[in-house]
Amino acid sequence: MSDLKEATIDWEWEGRRLFVVDANLFFLVLDGMLRRIPDEGTFLRLFKAVTDRADIVPTVLPLGPELDRDAELIQASDGRVYLVSGNERRHVRDQAAMCVYGFEESEVIGVPDEFVLAIPSGLPIPSEQWPAELGR
Repeated sequence: MSDLKEATIDWEWEGRRLFVVDANLFFLVLDGMLRRIPDEGTFLRLFKAVTDRADIVPTVLPLGPELDRDAELIQASDGRVYLVSGNERRHVRDQAAMCVYGFEESEVIGVPDEFVLAIPSGLPIPSEQWPAELGR
């Protein structure tokens, strides 16, 4: 969480999914930071499409923690969707956030509430309507 406090969210970049062609690397801009996506399979499981292609890793944003290879989108019985990575769940608060980050809705997995509650809660996924600083 300290990483989030150090980063400033630039809504021009936030939510972009980048593919660095020469290095064959995928990134997500989340919390104002470039977060590496471990492989194409993880990318395809979480996201709809790449928004930008680049020849080199952009240096305008700091590097943040990478997403786990087994990161997933889960849904509780009340309809709330969470991104699970790094042993924490982050609430994706609304459809606008789903769109900004390009999360693949068809890959959201419904799970029992007990499973959701067993995963430590992290900060929600920011959106322009709900900046992370406003809390959970």
